[in-house]
Amino acid sequence: MASAIHTQNVAINDNGLVANTHSILDVDVSTNDKGVLIPRLTTTERTSIAGLGVADEGLSLYDITTKSFWYWDGGAWIQLAANAGWSISGNAGTIDGTHFLGTVDNVTLNIRVNNQRAGRIDHVLFNTFWGYQSGNTPPTSGDNTGIGYQAMFSNTSGARNSSVGSAALRNNTSGVQNIAVGCKALRDNQNGNHNVAVGYESMLQNLSGQFNTGVGTGSLYNNTTASWNVAMGAGALFWNSIGEYNTGIGAQALGQSTTASQNTAVGFQALYVQSFNNGGAAWNSNNVAVGYQALWSNLSSNTTNGVGNTALGCLALFNNIDGFNNTAVGVNADVNAGSYNNSSCFGANSFITASNQVRIGNAAITSIGGQVGWTTLSDKRVKTNLKMNVPGIEFIKRLQPVTYEYDQEALNKMISPSGNNLAITTKNNRRYTGFLAQDVEKAANDLGFDFSGVDAPKNENDLYGLRYGDFTVPLVKAVQEQQVMIEDLQKQIIELQTELKKLKDP
Repeated sequence: MASAIHTQNVAINDNGLVANTHSILDVDVSTNDKGVLIPRLTTTERTSIAGLGVADEGLSLYDITTKSFWYWDGGAWIQLAANAGWSISGNAGTIDGTHFLGTVDNVTLNIRVNNQRAGRIDHVLFNTFWGYQSGNTPPTSGDNTGIGYQAMFSNTSGARNSSVGSAALRNNTSGVQNIAVGCKALRDNQNGNHNVAVGYESMLQNLSGQFNTGVGTGSLYNNTTASWNVAMGAGALFWNSIGEYNTGIGAQALGQSTTASQNTAVGFQALYVQSFNNGGAAWNSNNVAVGYQALWSNLSSNTTNGVGNTALGCLALFNNIDGFNNTAVGVNADVNAGSYNNSSCFGANSFITASNQVRIGNAAITSIGGQVGWTTLSDKRVKTNLKMNVPGIEFIKRLQPVTYEYDQEALNKMISPSGNNLAITTKNNRRYTGFLAQDVEKAANDLGFDFSGVDAPKNENDLYGLRYGDFTVPLVKAVQEQQVMIEDLQKQIIELQTELKKLKDP
């Protein structure tokens, strides 16, 4: 073997070639049947080398125990494992169950893209993150799952959270037991607990609210600190910020409500317009709306109106604005003005026309009944200021019984904001018997009689009505007066018969 030594370069070969100028040591062999043997040590010998430090970085040897090459990186021995690398252009010859990506030591697996965290499998705390910058701050707590770009990006002490979607639970720091599925679902949550958000930007702005459920695009979008809300449907409870104990099921149900609490809305845009925010303070409005756009127009102006309403049916109480404590059951069961209170209507197209009123059925109804008569409460223990001033015969004599037909078009225009004409064909041309309320009112007024049988209009949209049951009282009084007259006449007849007999029998 020949050798050639030149300044700063050494060549060891069998062909006399000059050493490569870029190499301090150039080893070559022309026969291509020889190699280089570097120091060979056992694992015990290798790990027993004393005094290794940064200055020894790059020291290499072959470990005859592990059958592999090792090098010193300045702080630890690193193994150059045979066939351990994965090709960036794909791999062949892999064996399922044998080959894998991962670790063989007790260390968490991390994956990076552009030197940024892009995956983490923590077998100690049971955290799993997958996606660019997901789980960017390794948490100190466990049982978290984040899948998607920046999913659970800021999580530190939050535990038992699950997020799937870009920026899902991105800002969560200490919140626990949250579930976010969808792009930006629960994005701003910091320490809110026990929330479920499913859908694009569902519960996006929640900060500390707890026990909320939002399912659908933008559901509970603006919720920040409120708790115990349920929103299911695109835009359901969209603007709610601090209102609590609300349930909105249906697209845009309770969509504009901000601070109102204790509402239930089921149906597309049910309770949609309600937006009074009470100066930014939470308040209880206690409305229930079930049906397409039920209570749609409800809009309180303070904490005492527009509250306590119940609407069941498509468009039920649609036109109620600030009325309170009203109940409407039936399709299009509604009010003909927006500010009534303590009234109820039951049946499709039934209408409330005043406060403190109950209406059953629409204008097409021809019979209302049951197995027993209607009971009017009449307990002496709750009555005061009793007066025996009911007129009898004089009042009855002034009444004018008539037969009549309904002008159904006029009736519909007065009671229905939409001009509903349901009853026109069914009640027109049918003849009824009764009185005209205005005539009865005049008869009573002429006698100074405050007659409860006349139900006078409470506003320009209300109708006159008669309580025919109340006519019994003046009728009884008339019969009593008539009986006194009959008894007086009988007495006179007897006296005349006695006188006549005296004349016949002197």
